[in-house]
Amino acid sequence: MTTPETTLDEETPIQPTDDVPVVIAALSGGADSICMLHMLHRLQQNPSEEDNLPLRLKKFLPKGKPRFLLRAAHINHKLRGADSEADEAFCRSFCAQLGIPLDVKRSNCALIAKNRNLGLEEAGRQIRYTYFEKLALQCRKDNENRYVYIATAHNQNDLAETFLLNLGRGSALRGLCSIPEKRLMTCMTWIIRPILHMSRAQIEEYCRTNRLEYRTDASNFDCTYTRNRIRHEVLPALQAVFPDILKKIDRSVQLLAKDEDCLTHLAQGYIYYAKESESVLYRRHRAKMEKFGVEPTQARLKEAAKQGAVWYEQFKTALKKENPPLPTMAVPAPPAEIQLPNGRKIRFVMEDLQLNSIEHLQNSLDYGTINGNLTVGGRLPGDTMRLVNGTGTKPLKKLFAEHGIAPEYRAQKLILRDEAGIIWMEGFGCAHRCRLTGATNQVLRIIITAA
Repeated sequence: MTTPETTLDEETPIQPTDDVPVVIAALSGGADSICMLHMLHRLQQNPSEEDNLPLRLKKFLPKGKPRFLLRAAHINHKLRGADSEADEAFCRSFCAQLGIPLDVKRSNCALIAKNRNLGLEEAGRQIRYTYFEKLALQCRKDNENRYVYIATAHNQNDLAETFLLNLGRGSALRGLCSIPEKRLMTCMTWIIRPILHMSRAQIEEYCRTNRLEYRTDASNFDCTYTRNRIRHEVLPALQAVFPDILKKIDRSVQLLAKDEDCLTHLAQGYIYYAKESESVLYRRHRAKMEKFGVEPTQARLKEAAKQGAVWYEQFKTALKKENPPLPTMAVPAPPAEIQLPNGRKIRFVMEDLQLNSIEHLQNSLDYGTINGNLTVGGRLPGDTMRLVNGTGTKPLKKLFAEHGIAPEYRAQKLILRDEAGIIWMEGFGCAHRCRLTGATNQVLRIIITAA
């Protein structure tokens, strides 16, 4: 049974292969994303095509690996009624024509924004990137060493608009760096912008030349939104004075990004001189907070700069009080349900073998491989685990580090054990020895519900 806020995902199976990187193209149906996906498809079919395209991908991929698997992802936020449905249908048709696997998520963005007290734009952003993280994890289930790249279709106009927005808000150097060409999302997963240095005019010209149809979102012309006013009023006025303003802003942003990167690395190295420079101090704390998985707001930076190491100790203490380690609890014979201390519930159900989705693979185990009684709880000293198709058994500490899980959040990861060790971990899936195979007769499914 679904609730109005329920998000429905429709995903195509990911074929087992070697460690070829996966590129997931975010597809809205607009000119930008259609242009990007079309070029990525051309490049996938023929890597030498890159010399003939304004898109650059080699700089993002691991050295010596020009080949990549290509997928697309579309999110229907259901904000524009029939137009949203038409966008989804168009994306399905376009991907079918090119033979590109498409993952679709349908989400009631308006209701989620209301329930979480967020603006529509921020709610949509959270929905998108949470979904991208899920897809990235799925792409790495058969090979934990595979790189995954989420390609978004931000372009030169977007970069200039963001620069002007942040300039108007009084942003510091980091804000003036606008949209980064590449940033780390989670371990071995990157957000990339292959067409960031293409202008919107170049994108539309590419679509005309290649006879590519695309969808147009009428809300992009509503100048009650600040970004749209910059797009349709401010930038044209600047271009009347400086015809090549887009290229100039692009160049400035790239130079500023190099300065920001240099200063951040210097700040991390000069910790003994931090008291002499507020700029160095803030940069050092910003980098440390991001490593902790904490949003570096100005208020937090100010407090951390004032208190130093004390701030982090207080943060750790507060986090531990809010999220105490999970106790170990016995699991009755399935079907069973256990109420967790943090308000969540975990259910164990028996079901027939189903290999129709990655989620089933991730949260399902071969019941016949389980040894003795089951317990569920948090991590214990000395815990190790071998992931499905993993290269070997690893300590949980190493697995957490490789997947970018901050130390303060590791105690809340649910772990299922039998008498021989860990057989499943939340967010990582089942252990190699309990994976589903052609010989599986009984399947134990794990379902977690939020508080």
